[in-house]
Amino acid sequence: MANIMVRVVSNDFDKWWSVVQGEADVLAQYGVAFGPLYRDVDNPNAALIHFIAEDLERGLAYFARSEFKEVSKRAGAISRDFYVAEKKG
Repeated sequence: MANIMVRVVSNDFDKWWSVVQGEADVLAQYGVAFGPLYRDVDNPNAALIHFIAEDLERGLAYFARSEFKEVSKRAGAISRDFYVAEKKG
């Protein structure tokens, strides 16, 4: 299992989240499931979303697709920072 976390700033959190949730079936095809979602207390349009991938390379392949860039644009994402983490302890 791999942990992929993405910090996203959007124009409209609710719109962004709705579009992202609509990608659940496509994410599943890449072995990726939703983990927790954390909304920034200082900026309501920023969030940290945790994805759990069965395989890191396969999971990251979803985010490398040109379709992902289109989905992000449609969702109103302004910026995205990706983090890959390994759980310790």
